[in-house]
Amino acid sequence: MEIVIISGVNGSGKSTALRALEDLGYYAIDNLPFSLIGRLIEVFSLHKDEFQQLALVADTRGAHNIDQIPEMIQTLKNNGHEVHVLWLDAADEVISRRYSETRRRHPLEEEDNTLQDAINRDRQLVNPVRSAATLTINTSALSVHETKKKIIEQFTDEAGIRKRTTITIMSFGFKKGVPTEADLVFDVRFLNNPYFVPELKETTGQDPECSNYVMSQEPAKIFLDKLLALLDFLIPQYDDEGKAYLTIAIGCTGGRHRSVAISEELTTHFGQQKRDVRLRHRDMPKRNS
Repeated sequence: MEIVIISGVNGSGKSTALRALEDLGYYAIDNLPFSLIGRLIEVFSLHKDEFQQLALVADTRGAHNIDQIPEMIQTLKNNGHEVHVLWLDAADEVISRRYSETRRRHPLEEEDNTLQDAINRDRQLVNPVRSAATLTINTSALSVHETKKKIIEQFTDEAGIRKRTTITIMSFGFKKGVPTEADLVFDVRFLNNPYFVPELKETTGQDPECSNYVMSQEPAKIFLDKLLALLDFLIPQYDDEGKAYLTIAIGCTGGRHRSVAISEELTTHFGQQKRDVRLRHRDMPKRNS
């Protein structure tokens, strides 16, 4: 099992790192007491097919026996696990500013001490883990998005393979509303509607005769070429940003002819690129098998 233990001072971006790894396919657990890490991995090891990559945050919120973490990491390695320890840090003034901006209370801050006292105590408690770090990132000058991107870059494998953005192509009818989950929405109601062609009225965009009618229109060809050019530019940018899911919604009036035909074309295009693409026709009536 590949195990990434994320640690460091509070306020350095551990939650951001955990979300980035979760987007890469790791099973993610936050705020796990050090004393439970070994037991958890024992349980997960019994289900190797289901849990192959594990990412967890362990910090001073679960500080009991924290000084034993280097020994535990060595034990995991001796048991055949691939263990990475990601240490995140940031300057004291940056951590103070982050807590001030979010209005969150530092977990070690008490009534009789200051935020700086809490930060100092935090560093002292978690310091034993730092010696076991295999990767250290200082996030002082990084935004949340830059931190996430850096994590993704670091945990991309040697072949350059990582979990790319999962694309959902959804056709829909505007008369039933725009899908709330859509990231990008495109309106194809400008195309001639097969609904008004008697022999095509009862077909859908999945039927060759209907699809050919839609795609033989010159505006449809131009639209598809320009849309694919746009998406072929945008989607790699989303990959680099670490966006896990992208929903592209294509709408026409009823959601059974034009939007379906265009959505099928998009799905074929991204399938040829070997991308993880899913197709959903929201408003197309189900057919009896």
